Amino acid sequence: VCIAQSGSPRADYAANRIWLRHLDDEEDRRSLAHEYLHLAFKYSPRALDEAFIETTARQILEGGL
Repeated sequence: VCIAQSGSPRADYAANRIWLRHLDDEEDRRSLAHEYLHLAFKYSPRALDEAFIETTARQILEGGL
């Protein structure tokens, strides 16, 4: 995980890095889980399925997985 000076949270597929501006609250943790899932599924069509990624990130944070 790298600290971004600007911009939105994002996953860098080539470098296997996640860029976040900060990690202070629940929304930041959800962003981290969301971007991690993009990397985890980068070789699967699921990586592009935003609904799946967001739902799964929320389930992970709620302890549902």
